[in-house]
Amino acid sequence: MKEELKSYVVEQTRISELMQELGCTGKRVKPKDILDRIVQVEFKTVVICGTQFMYCGIALKSNNPNRPFVVVGKPSVCIDPANWRDAIGHEISFNNSFEEIYKLEAYRMMTECKPVEPEHNLPKGFTRYKGVNITRDAYQLTDDDANNYGVIGNGRAMLEIAGKPMTFSFNCQSHQIKPGDFIVYLDDEDIYHCSKEVFTERNYV
Repeated sequence: MKEELKSYVVEQTRISELMQELGCTGKRVKPKDILDRIVQVEFKTVVICGTQFMYCGIALKSNNPNRPFVVVGKPSVCIDPANWRDAIGHEISFNNSFEEIYKLEAYRMMTECKPVEPEHNLPKGFTRYKGVNITRDAYQLTDDDANNYGVIGNGRAMLEIAGKPMTFSFNCQSHQIKPGDFIVYLDDEDIYHCSKEVFTERNYV
């Protein structure tokens, strides 16, 4: 699906590549970043007052894998029904929805808070990861860790990391904590479990 969608955003991709060639180093919305987050595309053709319209819904990854964020732009429509072609409608309606995502991404990038570097020292055994908007200190669980942590209460567990007992919170079933997941350290009072899938989506690992 991704290869087919790339053909719809040739112009946006060309401009992005031109900016790179001309040395534009500032923040910008990149078509590839949007395409990489698309999980589903659906087209719907409807007839309203005798006129045929084609809409495109683009579903993007969200924090809830069961409920993606869906964007629907302006529809494709022909003034003469004789000109109707599904292939043309797909490209036009997709690009209309894609442009709406561009606007949302641009607003998000312009209004996001400036990252604040953590004031604490890096805990022993942890690694500092750079995320999209923030820097996080985290420890990646090994096979031994996943078998040796102990549940000490509702949504709380303890694990020894680099010789120091660490108490962390988790929001899943305890058996779902697995090797490759991360223990994220904000401060001594705020340490929590994060699945590998979510952590790698939000941070550069």
